[in-house]
Amino acid sequence: MVALLIAALVASCFWHHEQSYLAKIRRDGVAKHTDMKQRIDQLAEDNTAIVTLIRVYSPHAKTAAFTSEADKFRNYASAWRDPWNSVIELFTAGGNYPAAGPRFPKEFASAVQTEAAASR
Repeated sequence: MVALLIAALVASCFWHHEQSYLAKIRRDGVAKHTDMKQRIDQLAEDNTAIVTLIRVYSPHAKTAAFTSEADKFRNYASAWRDPWNSVIELFTAGGNYPAAGPRFPKEFASAVQTEAAASR
């Protein structure tokens, strides 16, 4: 299961994608960027999968670092999910995202690797 968490770390740059998507659909229209929306939707699904894996695995965690970073990731995922789910409403209303979005927990990947080593 820890290996799946490591593989799923691809989903670490959501905020940049959201801001970029919003700028592109304003410039070119929604229809021209359906492929980008699909990629970001897939990242959102991956993020949900990571949180699910964390919930299942956390009670069995061997390291405090993993527990701490997993909590940070869950908070990050939650903070990211809500704005993405309302991107079209934001676009329609002419709004913008805050200049700084949720930050991916810097030590999460390291904590997952340490946890994987401790679980062997």
